[in-house]
Amino acid sequence: MSNDIYAKVSALAKEERLRHGKASPYVGYVRLEQSTSKHNGSPIVAVDTIKGCANNCFRCYANRISRFKAKVHNQPVRCVVVGNPVPDICYRFGTFGDPASDWQWTVEQLDNLEARGMKKYYLVSKLQNIKGFPNDRGLNIHVSFDLFDPDQLRTTMVNFDRIDAKRVIRIKTLLSKHTCLMRSQKKVVAFAVRRGVPIIETRFYTQVKHDLKLLKLVAYKRVGKIFKYDGSVLRDVYGLDSHLMCSDGEGGLCCNCLNCLKLIEQMNGG
Repeated sequence: MSNDIYAKVSALAKEERLRHGKASPYVGYVRLEQSTSKHNGSPIVAVDTIKGCANNCFRCYANRISRFKAKVHNQPVRCVVVGNPVPDICYRFGTFGDPASDWQWTVEQLDNLEARGMKKYYLVSKLQNIKGFPNDRGLNIHVSFDLFDPDQLRTTMVNFDRIDAKRVIRIKTLLSKHTCLMRSQKKVVAFAVRRGVPIIETRFYTQVKHDLKLLKLVAYKRVGKIFKYDGSVLRDVYGLDSHLMCSDGEGGLCCNCLNCLKLIEQMNGG
């Protein structure tokens, strides 16, 4: 049955999260001046209030990088953010952990950073938790919708409508012969269109050739070290032209895209 793909993907995601060998938990601080290589040379800098994550995301980028750094990714750790923000830099919270894991701690760190001069920032979250979410401060938040986990997808949808914020929907798209995956994707697209919020398409890509067969991916091509759909699924399948594309995948540097920064300036009226 097509629905069996969910169980297979979930098992693989859990196996990946537990494959950390002699790794140690993340340290409890983050330095603002240290950004990931993905953001080097960009006015967008990655930073985290939480490192490590309990979300069960398939082919998680942060989990893969954590193994290179010999860190345990499935244990969220509160991080004190140290250093002085640069006013012209836009800070992206939610690269190696989900800020929604602990809203009280995340808000405390945001308050401290704003007091030290932080002007522009946004958060990326799967929004599995909204306890303590600051509805009174108009946060810029990009909410990620996970097609591979129906339970977490339902939670994301429910919580999305319960928060008061400047919201963006991030859809990790794919083109597959699995009807259940395409049905979930169609549901997310309809959800986004009905709410009239900005959409960013972040295409699913993989370094594992077996995923092409497992997920029954269609029209995927090898680009460098990865396999990806070279185009826009939202445009090609659903006829959407008003959305933005994330410059993800091989060579996908934020400095070559800046769509997230454009959205923040647009939503803040700047």
